[in-house]
Parts: sequence; structure tokens; C-alpha cells
Amino acid sequence: MSSALVIADGLVTSGLVQQITGWLMPWLAGQGAFFALIFIFLAALALTELVTNNAAAALMFPLGYAVAQSFGVDIMPFVLAVAFGASASFLTPHGYATNLIVQNVGGYRRKDYLRWGAPISLIYSVGILGMLHAIYF
Repeated sequence: MSSALVIADGLVTSGLVQQITGWLMPWLAGQGAFFALIFIFLAALALTELVTNNAAAALMFPLGYAVAQSFGVDIMPFVLAVAFGASASFLTPHGYATNLIVQNVGGYRRKDYLRWGAPISLIYSVGILGMLHAIYF
């Protein structure tokens, strides 16, 4: 976790976040702020499948913040999108320690995470994005 915070700080201070935002904004600007929020949520969701949820949130927060500022909108829905996306590790055992613990004890295989995690992830994503849209957009 602490290394993710250091990397996130490095992303901001090096200007990489601004550069990534500059690359994304021409594509996202034509779609609108809610589309950008969906992108940030899905990016955090994808990242949390590879690293811990804390690291995913720490790495995605600067990007979500910068995208919200670029659109000139409230940052809170983007912060929540990062938090909820980073907490949605249902597809692999890597993103959350409990997944790794129950994998061996329960005799789960990787395909079990995909078989059961994909529908859960889809329902979770639709629910979270629907609530963020209803409350903030």
C-alpha cells in the first residue's frame, strides 16, 4: 500500500497524470462527464483485478481527480467511482486478500472466479454507475 501511495505521488509530481489526462480528454470530452466517470470506474475495476484494492485506489485517484477537474465538475462522483471500482475485485483472486485465502480452503479454481465473479461484477457495476448517475448527473 505505501509503495502505491509513493507511485501515485510520483505520477502527480512528474506530470504523468496531466499528460495522460491530456491524451484522454480529446476522446472523453466529446462523450461527456458521465462517460468519463464510467471510464474511470472501469479502469479502477480492471486495475483492482491485478493489484490490491488499496493500491488500485491510490493509483487511480490522481487520474480521476484530474479528469473531473478537466471537465469542471464536482470531484466527488469521480472519487466514489475510483473507490467503488477499486473495491470490486470479483474476477480474480489477486485483488483482495480474502479471495486468496478462500481459494485454497474452498478448493476454488481461477475459472470459478470468472464464472461467478462476472455476473456479480456486471450487476455491481450497473448498480454503482446507476446510483452515481442518479445522484450526481
